[in-house]
Amino acid sequence: MPRLHSSLVFSALAGTDANGKPRYVTVKFYPCEERGRPFAFVLPGGAYAYVEWGPEGKAVADALNAMGYNVFVCGYRCGFSKQGFAALAAEDALIGLRFALSEAGQLGCDTAAYSIVGFSAGAHIALQMAAKGFDGSPPPALLMCAYPLVDCAHGGAVVKLCRLCAYGTEGYKTPDSPVQNVLMPLTEDCPPLYIWQGADDAMLPIEFNSIQLSRRAEELDIKYFFKQYPHVKHGAGIGTGSDAEGWLADACAVWEALR
Repeated sequence: MPRLHSSLVFSALAGTDANGKPRYVTVKFYPCEERGRPFAFVLPGGAYAYVEWGPEGKAVADALNAMGYNVFVCGYRCGFSKQGFAALAAEDALIGLRFALSEAGQLGCDTAAYSIVGFSAGAHIALQMAAKGFDGSPPPALLMCAYPLVDCAHGGAVVKLCRLCAYGTEGYKTPDSPVQNVLMPLTEDCPPLYIWQGADDAMLPIEFNSIQLSRRAEELDIKYFFKQYPHVKHGAGIGTGSDAEGWLADACAVWEALR
């Protein structure tokens, strides 16, 4: 039976804060019309300074809904602090994923063979999740990395902002620290990767990010798919009006083949 197309906002309990008060992770659910369809778990970017709920959240959910997929969009802690938010954001994303997996069946989703879609810093978070083995949760059939943040040491102002927000004021001073290497903890157990980036991405240089990730996947014999598009800048989202338009449908075709 078709469902009314509307979104639901959930607050997943995530323990307590420093003051002993309950802390929550925001998870937004966007159902497609048909029950029993699989879901995508979306992590927007935002340089760890904020969560890009619009172009990398709702717009992605709308596009995936139109293709017949349910969508959970997950928020996470971010901003400026001494210790940084990379590890905390990954912790929140794992909590959000557990919530999605636990509630998906009741929300009319197929709980098997889901996917994760990460944009920029959101892809960085997703790679941390993979390195942690998804904290015991079933892994996704496919991890889509859209213009992923991989390297916080090489680049201009945006990369420096990512490093400051991800690793804090102390970590900002040591960009070559092993702690900041999101690739080394990955293992051959990482799920298949779909990676894409614009060749003209001036914010996150492709050679230090998507290309590095692809090389690491090859080293570990992780199945991966890599596409680069000319004339596409950072933050293109679903790619409407750019050379990357259609990337999401292509990635979903790969997802379907892996399900």
